[in-house]
Amino acid sequence: MDGYQGAWGFTLTECIIVLLIAGLLLAIGIPAYSRLHRDLTLTSEYNRVLAAMRLARRTAVTRGQATVLCTAVSARSCSESANWNDGWLLFSDPNGDESCTDADGNGMCDADGGRIVTVGAESPLTIRGNDPVEHYIRFTPTGHAWGYMGTLSICDDRGVAHAQGLVLRMSGRVRLGTASNAPSLHCP
Repeated sequence: MDGYQGAWGFTLTECIIVLLIAGLLLAIGIPAYSRLHRDLTLTSEYNRVLAAMRLARRTAVTRGQATVLCTAVSARSCSESANWNDGWLLFSDPNGDESCTDADGNGMCDADGGRIVTVGAESPLTIRGNDPVEHYIRFTPTGHAWGYMGTLSICDDRGVAHAQGLVLRMSGRVRLGTASNAPSLHCP
């Protein structure tokens, strides 16, 4: 076999063209992916808070006892110095004082024996409530949230234009709030 067999491979020009095309696709795709990731993070946090509010309402109705969802820095006590993104505590509230401290860690509120239902973990996003729901949301045994009609705003660093909110009605029902349909959304 003396003849020329032919070379297999790519020329330098072909490799440069492929790298330029790949670079162009990455330059277009990475910002879009970043935006998608941020939008999905907001939606995920919205769904997590919505699930906690629905659990609070359902627990009040099924147990026939008021429940409270409150801001908490630790898994054992409500705190008015906390914000919703610091975490929350969901507990039954037999004496109606909207307060729960579990100093001994037994899953019960020490003062009135209310049972702690769940604890929400800290959030990477900013979650703030307007005045009626700044630190507490209370559901009655009928599922109503008398006096707690308000909005929880979930924000990232893009501001209110991209924020999502949970708008709580006195009936206890929750709806999605956006910048266009919930003027009470606010981001720090």
